[in-house]
Amino acid sequence: YVRSEMNPQFVTIVTPVDVVIKVEFVLEIEGKQCRAFLCIPYGTVEPIKDKLYSAFSADRDELDIKWLERLKDRLREIQVLLTGKLGTTMVTVQEVMEFKESDLIILDQRADDDIRVLVEGTPKFKGRFGIYKGSYALKIVKAI
Repeated sequence: YVRSEMNPQFVTIVTPVDVVIKVEFVLEIEGKQCRAFLCIPYGTVEPIKDKLYSAFSADRDELDIKWLERLKDRLREIQVLLTGKLGTTMVTVQEVMEFKESDLIILDQRADDDIRVLVEGTPKFKGRFGIYKGSYALKIVKAI
């Protein structure tokens, strides 16, 4: 290790026209994320590129499968907002200002119709409202 430089204007390891390999890392330390970049002059890799390629191509399929499975696992853990939409109606601002307890608002959907089930605001299912163990619940009837 000789030194490090934070300002890329002062790094003179290559000329402006030389090809470089830029590798970006996302580091997470104690819950905080930052990006780090590694710049490798192509000339330093040129002499060993055949060795790198042959080692990479032998393990590539296995690495791709492992990476794909890990990505799938992470995607399955993402939480999304699920909404059961009873219906909608249009009212004036005046009507809203006059609402009081026990007022009845008629929606555009019949009580015995299936309701729209939205995932992150996008309709994905039809369902029915009910009660399960004392809580409101949705039963999926079909996928849209």
